[in-house]
Amino acid sequence: MSPADRERVFETLYTTKGAGLGLGLSICRKIVKLHGGQLWVEENGRCGAKFTFALPLRQAVQTSESR
Repeated sequence: MSPADRERVFETLYTTKGAGLGLGLSICRKIVKLHGGQLWVEENGRCGAKFTFALPLRQAVQTSESR
């Protein structure tokens, strides 16, 4: 993946595939962000790319029934 593609790959409707829609990664990033996380892409050695996401840890919410 070229450096220019890595910058744009999360944009809605941007695709590097001939028959791609350009929706998948933008939807994934939005879902991860809604949960307070991050999604990014990195070079993976000599070929390909590595997509990584991180989500924050949250404590379970206590309800009045569980006290």
